[in-house]
Parts: sequence; structure tokens; C-alpha cells
Amino acid sequence: MKKSVYSIILSDEIVEEIDRLAYSLKTSRSNLINEILAKHISYVTPEKRMKEILSTVQKFLSEEENCFFPEMPSPFFLDIRAALKYKYKPTIRYCVELYTKSGGPFGRLKVSIRTQSESLIRDMADFFNIWNAIENKLLYDKYGGRVPSAYENNCYMRDFYVSGDLRDFSEDILGRAIAEYVSALDKGVKHYLGNSDNRPKAFELVARNYEDYLKNAEMII
Repeated sequence: MKKSVYSIILSDEIVEEIDRLAYSLKTSRSNLINEILAKHISYVTPEKRMKEILSTVQKFLSEEENCFFPEMPSPFFLDIRAALKYKYKPTIRYCVELYTKSGGPFGRLKVSIRTQSESLIRDMADFFNIWNAIENKLLYDKYGGRVPSAYENNCYMRDFYVSGDLRDFSEDILGRAIAEYVSALDKGVKHYLGNSDNRPKAFELVARNYEDYLKNAEMII
């Protein structure tokens, strides 16, 4: 949504209260005034829409075991952490970022893990190679070729797209679609790490997990 600079006259007392509220909500004065005016005229701003989508993601994933959500200072990000059963129990991070621009992907998932363990780094690289191979095979027709993902510097990135106009999809549907994908990916990681000593079995479990996701997900993104 395009934004411009406007001059308005407000009382000092009102501005003081606006600033106090904006600080407590971790937002700016301009953004808070914009949200208040939008609410008054029943207009849903892109920021509010993104916040509601991520709220749905968090609500869905909060039911998952060992999942927690560090506070993020932006309505466009959601930081998700989950524990892994791998020797010293490291934490995997899923960061969901949403975009307001029209055209192209409407969001991106970044997955990373902080570790000095060479064996875990190797296992995670093997898992994402398998995950990419499965996605490229099963989603070939949807994307007309390669799925929009990459694995670089121990970080997995996956762009999210919808067919048609993004505005045709509710915040609840988009939020659930993101959450279902993150949940499937998290289960895939845990299936693989729990059976990394038996690669054929690990591959079979991850593939079956992805097929279940395709079968049961409300919307594939």
C-alpha cells in the first residue's frame, strides 16, 4: 500500500497518549495513527492483514509439541523455535516473513539451526536435499518446474505462492496453509534425524510424511 506524507494538527495531549500507546505496542506513531484511522473506516491495512495471518500460524503451531515463539518486533515476521531430539537437543528455527508487494511470492520461510556439530550439519544438508527432491517431483505440475527453494550456508529458504489474486484468500486460509507446511517440514526433519543411520528408511518416512501433507493440507503453497 502506497504511503505519503500529510500534515495534520493534533493536540499535544493526544500525541503524548498516542506515543505512549505506540511504545507499548512496539510500533511507530505514524503506523498506530494509520491503524486507528483504518479501523474507524473499516479498512484492513496490509500490516493488519499480515499480523492476522501470522497470528493464525502461531495459533495452529502452538498445538505442536516443543514449539515456542520468541517475540518479534515486526508484524511481518514470525519466529518459531522447536527442539530436536539429537544428542544435545539443539533448536531449529523457522522464520516466516510476509510481503505486502503484489506479484511474486507473498512470503518466505527460512529454516536454520545453530550448531558446531559436523554430523548434524551433514544430516541437515542430506535432509534438505531429500526434501527438495521430493517437492520437485510431487509439485512439478504446480510450479511448472523447480520448486522455489534453496539451501545455502546451512539455511533452507522456501518461497510461498498462491494461484490467482492474494486478496481472494482469507487470512485464516493463508495462515493455516503456512502452518501446515511448517508442521510438515518439522515432522520431516524429526523423521529423518531419528532414522539417519538408515537412509532408505529415513527417505521413505520423509516421503510418506510429504504425501500425507499433500493429501490433507487445505491449500498447497
